[in-house]
Parts: sequence; C-alpha cells; structure tokens
Amino acid sequence: MHDEFGQHDSSDGMQEIQSEETFIKETQMWIDSATLTENIISLVGFAAIIILTISTGVVGTPAINFQKSPRNFKAGSNIQKFSFDAAPISAYNRFISFDITLVKKDINAKVSVPISFSYQVECSSHDKTFNKTVKSFNGLVTAPSGQNTSLPFHLFKDPVIDYQSIELSITMDNSNLNDFSGIQIITKLGTHDHTTFQAYFRFVYSIFEISSMFMLVKRMRKDGRTYLHKEQRMIIPILVCAFLSNNPFYLLQAYRPSHFFFFIEAISSTLFEGSLWITVLNVFDVMRLKNVKLDMNFYLPKLVYCGLIAFAHFIHHMYRAIGTFSDPPILSDSTGYNLMLFENLLLAGFVAWSLYIFVQSVLTMDLTERYKFVMYSASNLALVFLVAFVLIFARTFNLYEDSAAIWVSTFVVENVYVLMMIYYHWPYESQHDQTYVEGEQPSGYKQEQIAEIADPALINDDDIDDDDEEEEDEEEEEE
Repeated sequence: MHDEFGQHDSSDGMQEIQSEETFIKETQMWIDSATLTENIISLVGFAAIIILTISTGVVGTPAINFQKSPRNFKAGSNIQKFSFDAAPISAYNRFISFDITLVKKDINAKVSVPISFSYQVECSSHDKTFNKTVKSFNGLVTAPSGQNTSLPFHLFKDPVIDYQSIELSITMDNSNLNDFSGIQIITKLGTHDHTTFQAYFRFVYSIFEISSMFMLVKRMRKDGRTYLHKEQRMIIPILVCAFLSNNPFYLLQAYRPSHFFFFIEAISSTLFEGSLWITVLNVFDVMRLKNVKLDMNFYLPKLVYCGLIAFAHFIHHMYRAIGTFSDPPILSDSTGYNLMLFENLLLAGFVAWSLYIFVQSVLTMDLTERYKFVMYSASNLALVFLVAFVLIFARTFNLYEDSAAIWVSTFVVENVYVLMMIYYHWPYESQHDQTYVEGEQPSGYKQEQIAEIADPALINDDDIDDDDEEEEDEEEEEE
C-alpha cells in the first residue's frame, strides 16, 4: 500500500507480522503441551505400531520361497544335462532367480578346478514361448574348505515376470569335476503374501501422510495465509517425499510389472532418504540450539552432507534399476556391493554426527522442555539405530539376505518416524479447542489470567467517577 507521495506504507506489513506472531502463540503444538503420561502413552503406542507391523511382514509366510534341488552326476558320461521348471508363476511373485552350486564329495577339501557349462532359460505364457537367456561359462569353480558346496553361480534373475512358467536347462562338462558329486539348483521366488503386505501398507501409510499434510496446512491457515511453526516447516518436505517413496500405486506394479517402476523408485527413495536424514539432524540441532534461526547457515552443512548420501543412494539404486534389463554377473556383483559400501560409509558419518549433536543436546538441555526433549530423542535415536544396525551392519555382512526383515523393518521404522513427526507437531488452538468442565481449571492455570475478563456490571461506580475526574483535570491543564 502506498500513500499520496508514493511512499510504501509499512502498516500492512506490521499487521501481518503481528497477526502471524499472535496466531503462532495461540496455536500450540501437541509436543509443547503434552504431559508425562501422554508422552509415555504416545511412545508405547508408536512402539506397538512398529512391533505389530514388522511382525505382520516378517512372521508367517516368508517373503521369498527358497528351494534347493540336488542333481547328481550320472556315471559313464562327461556331458551332464539338468533341468528345472517353475509353474505356475505370475507378476504377483515379484521376481524369480536361479543359482547353482556344486556339491563336494569331501567337505574338508579345498577345490579350484576349471568348469565349462551352458544354460538357457525358456519362458512360456498363454500365447507364446520365448528364450530369456542363452549363455555359456568357462572359468573356475571354487569350493572353500569346510563348506559342502562351491561358491554360487548366479545364472538368472528377473524382477519383471510377464509369463506363467519358466524352465532352466543346463549342459555341463564334468571332465574336471571329479571332486564333486553333482549340483544344486537354487530357486528363489517371491511369495504372494509379501506382495500383498507391500501393496496394503504402502497405500495406508501414503494416504495417511499426504492427508495429514493437507490437514496440517488447513489448520494453520488464517486470513488467507498459512502460519507454520519452524518445526512444522521442517516436516512438510518429508511428508511429500514419504508419499512419493511409498508409492501408493504399487499394486499396479504387482499386476502389470515394468522396468520403469525401478527407475521411479530409485528417484523417489533418494528424495525420501535425503529429506529423512536432514530432518533428523535438524531436529537434533533445534533441541541443542533452542531459539535458532532457520536460515541457510543452519541448513547448508546438513544439505551438503545429506545430499551426498542421497547421491550415493541414487547411484546405487539406479545401477540396480539398469541391472533389471540383464542377467546378474555370474560370479559376483562387485560393482553393486562397492556402491552399497560407499553409501554405508556416508551413513556411518551421519550416525556419528547425529550422536554428537545428541550428546551436546543432553549437556545443554533446558529442564523446562525435558518432556519435549525425551520425545524427540526417542524417535530420532530409534531411526539412528535402524541406520546403524540394519542399513549399515546387516547389509554390509549380508545378514537376512533371503528374508524380508531388512526391507520391512526399514520401511516400517522410517514411516512411523514420519507419523511421529506429524503427531508431535499437530496444532491445536489453545483459545478455542480446550473446553473445561465448570469448576475445573487446566494445569498451570493462574487466577490472575482472567482478571482482564471482567463483567462490566461488576465494575465499581466510584472507579468510573475517579476516571472522569482525572480526565477533567487533564483538560483544564491543557487550557
């Protein structure tokens, strides 16, 4: 707004600032006002959600149907032929893979001999039959001492099943394989129950997160403007990224699989992981620095480091997405493993940084905000523990490789963390949303707070006369 001389009138800006400050003060967040009992109930409730959801995804039917089929060498022939078929299968199985190992005659022997074999994978649907893979291998087979089988050969893996049956055929020359009695064909096939688990919980968490974000923004709007606490501004990006990463339309991939899905997943999971780690560091720092200004100086170091983690995550998962178009490396995937190690190394730095800020927060903790500190610490440390044990330790040493434990625990803890953030920062109008039974008063209620709310009928007439006399004296002095 400008006056007649063209000068900017700052009154409107001042009114907006005052309106925002008043609205923010009147609109508290749940974490600022919750009692100790409410905090305990909330933590127990979220812990129960984590335990029950993880149990649903891990306990019961396994995520992967793991089958070993032994085949012995036939005497009197140097050319051995083996076959294995799987039917019926569908896209709802998510993936299928074939590996082979050779079975030793002497478990204590250490064997490394030349081997030569060829193999093909033939797939069939209702209206066609086609070869997925036709390959051969010439190299060494290695069997360490103390193990009954050799190191595996990874023949085939397909995450896009657009057929109903599949058959593996192997032709092997066993002229140099006198130390082995036969082979094992190892088949891994995704189960339907785990696909259903993913489709259901991806949809539920996605809808809850995105609807919570819109409801939060709606509740914090006044006079056509949105006024958010600084903590609320920090969690908006993570809600959007969580929705994209969860992919509520995963069921479409389960029925109509496409390689495109893996590229979208690489991008969306990168955004979510980066925003997740930034949020953890921001929350820890807000606890430590109290009334810190959320400017670029506050965000920049975290954006740089967490952006580096996100970039490593993106390269790793983009490599895996590209790999869906071809068979896996037959011996081992050293490139994929090294990319994972690089990401884990950066995550280890994130864990160290988080714990350092947490210790500093403990040393400078404001006792008046101890309940808030406990809630933030519990949720953040749970996520840091997930990173340290599951994403770093378990993945590095290939623990739980053939189970859903890593994926399910990561998915559940990360999404529950997002729900905890929205729950902690949920607004309520302290002047409007609280109602009290007649005769009761809220905790911390001060009698003098209602002194300003007086009934005009109770105002003393003498007080009014005194005020009038004072006004008359002031007018006489001015004359």
